[in-house]
Amino acid sequence: MAAQVAAAHASRCRTGAIVSPRMADELCRKLTVELQHGVTTEPQVVYLMAGIRKLIERDGIAERYDTLKFHCNWVLHSRLEGRAAREILHLFDTAEI
Repeated sequence: MAAQVAAAHASRCRTGAIVSPRMADELCRKLTVELQHGVTTEPQVVYLMAGIRKLIERDGIAERYDTLKFHCNWVLHSRLEGRAAREILHLFDTAEI
């Protein structure tokens, strides 16, 4: 899902739909390059998730992607708060494995 959102944002960057085109274009270019080369390391995952989080927050669509936002935050923070984080962590806690 993260790759799909990043690809969609890369497309939007080219159309100028994001408020700050220069910064967003550069970020989209970097994310696209990372995705094209393949993601094989933890630092790449952290970089991609942080970039995706920047894009969904800048575009004001983070609430539409609660689960993606949760995972973007999780790679950057050891503690998570908020409704979506509580709901997702509850799902993890109650999962029968």
